[in-house]
Amino acid sequence: MLLVTLQGAACAHDLVSNRLSLVQREANHVSLTLVIDYVQAMQAVAAPKASLKEFVIACTGMADGPLQRTLGQAQLSLEQGLVLRDTQHRLLRVTALQWPSLGEARRMLQQAAMASIALGSDKIEPAALELQADVTSAQAIDGIEIQLPPALADMTVLSYKPVQTRVDALSHKATVRF
Repeated sequence: MLLVTLQGAACAHDLVSNRLSLVQREANHVSLTLVIDYVQAMQAVAAPKASLKEFVIACTGMADGPLQRTLGQAQLSLEQGLVLRDTQHRLLRVTALQWPSLGEARRMLQQAAMASIALGSDKIEPAALELQADVTSAQAIDGIEIQLPPALADMTVLSYKPVQTRVDALSHKATVRF
């Protein structure tokens, strides 16, 4: 069974850039964590010709149905644009990212709208959002080719395979090597 969780909004000050983390858990299983500026990503996909300020103000005035459709289409577009393949070019199975609820999304959009009005510009704090998914394959994954949608192309990618070390029960010590 594949599990997807939404970790909630990360602190905006922790967001230096959009980032994608890949952690190999088992030979055929990689955990994926995607941290994005949610509001900017939605604007880039849903209304690329509008300014961020115009987009967030328009969204805050939308009824639930139209807002859900606008955000849902943008989220689907981002998911479809995130393509992962192994080094033999086989498509890897990625669980669907769980996006914020309509209420959470509306709150982020409202905060961005208030900040843009107060500051009078598009220069607002990022609305950082952390999304998680699992990447699996029937074969061992020895590398991943990443294709990102244009709205997320400016991305820092971190990848690693953790090494476990046990603390000796008698000496209460362990040595960790990097």
